[in-house]
Amino acid sequence: GGGRPAPPPPVPLDADAVDAMTRFLEERGGGMDFGKFSREFKAVKKSQLEEHFTLTAEDGDKGGRWTITLPGVDPPPFEERDDGPPEPRDQGPGTPLGRLIGKICVWDQGKGFGFLKCEEVKEGDVYFRKTELPPEARNLSRGALVGRMAEFDGLLTPEGKPRAEALALLDREAAPVAAAKSEEPLPELEPEKIQAMVDFLDEQGGHMDYGRFANQFPGVKKAQLMQCDAFSLVQESDRPGGRWQITLPGVEPMFTEETPEDARPKQLPPPPVAVEPSESLWLIGCVKKWDPKKQLGFMIADGADDVFIHRNDLPPEIHGVKNMMGVEMAFELLITEEGKRRVKTVRPLIQPN
Repeated sequence: GGGRPAPPPPVPLDADAVDAMTRFLEERGGGMDFGKFSREFKAVKKSQLEEHFTLTAEDGDKGGRWTITLPGVDPPPFEERDDGPPEPRDQGPGTPLGRLIGKICVWDQGKGFGFLKCEEVKEGDVYFRKTELPPEARNLSRGALVGRMAEFDGLLTPEGKPRAEALALLDREAAPVAAAKSEEPLPELEPEKIQAMVDFLDEQGGHMDYGRFANQFPGVKKAQLMQCDAFSLVQESDRPGGRWQITLPGVEPMFTEETPEDARPKQLPPPPVAVEPSESLWLIGCVKKWDPKKQLGFMIADGADDVFIHRNDLPPEIHGVKNMMGVEMAFELLITEEGKRRVKTVRPLIQPN
């Protein structure tokens, strides 16, 4: 007799089911054990999930255990997984971690919490509550916040959980509103404030960690210090989220004997001259924000940030791609009558396998 007939292909998940699973994973930091996930969403096959989520086999696990995560979220080490919902802020004092920089990787506006990734925090993704965001950012959508860089006060709770407080968004975006307000330049620092900071740095030997400095002078922005001749800002490495130092002019940053030459701080160069994009030029950039539901987002390229793009701008061949995050494209720029930037003609840059 003939062999058994091949099983039919799995039924695709509908959008509501994918959204429910996405929210469920976000509430657990973006990833969890697949067995626990499948107990919540019964009769769902791995083959149905692979289009929307990342499934990873547990290294060295003879029992064949798997993890499931949101795209772009690294699964935590097995022994450190916490598949419960995020806890409210611990009541204990905790251990301060200083002023840090990280990237928002999860944001649930409805439930009022999110997570940041920070290379300097080894205990895992950093939880924050809605109330720790600036007031103007608390009602932003997930697409508008995920991927943004933020500066924050780090705290390790008595239970060893990392938390973030007093978030400040570092990069700006054109929010999808009808009328965008023109950005006001940061006010110059008062001479008395500058003198107080100079005296403080002088007492520390003329240099110190910028996080400790920021704790001493809350509310002062890097941009205000950079436009002041009284200080020099130095980044200790080229990697995102790296530490910074602040020094008085002519004072060398702190080094340790173990610091290799190529990892030593490099003096912050002057701000580059902005390249004014033109409608007659083709630009090359990538999608930095994308809303799979609304099928729209924003691109970034040299000299042109926050360039609006819609699914209808894309060639028909890639209309089936649900998540365009990170896709490189060449595009012509269009400046609308309101002065907004959007793509005119776009061509995805397809790389060979």
